[in-house]
Amino acid sequence: GNTRLLSDAEREYRFYNLGFGYNLFPGEAFFKSWFSDKTYAFNSNFYLLAGAGATDFAGDNRFTATFGAGYQVILNDAVTMSLVFREHLYDIDVLGEEKTSINTELSAGLSVFF
Repeated sequence: GNTRLLSDAEREYRFYNLGFGYNLFPGEAFFKSWFSDKTYAFNSNFYLLAGAGATDFAGDNRFTATFGAGYQVILNDAVTMSLVFREHLYDIDVLGEEKTSINTELSAGLSVFF
């Protein structure tokens, strides 16, 4: 039916973390042009991430461990593209039984330096 387990305020999800990364495979990425025989080389980085923080959900604040990986391509001196995958793990007991929640985060970014 129409049973609400959490109030509107308890449904808000916030997380905070402090992470560290390690550049595992610095190198170059090669892309072939679709319109000609040219091949382009860009500096790239594959890195691992780990961190710790807190998750606020269901009126509770829980310790959160974070880990993941990312890939960055440096297009030129001012523009980079990145793709990052992270997992957030924390214990929660919304229904009375404590369980480990695993939240997946996937983000893509375009950075412009000036």
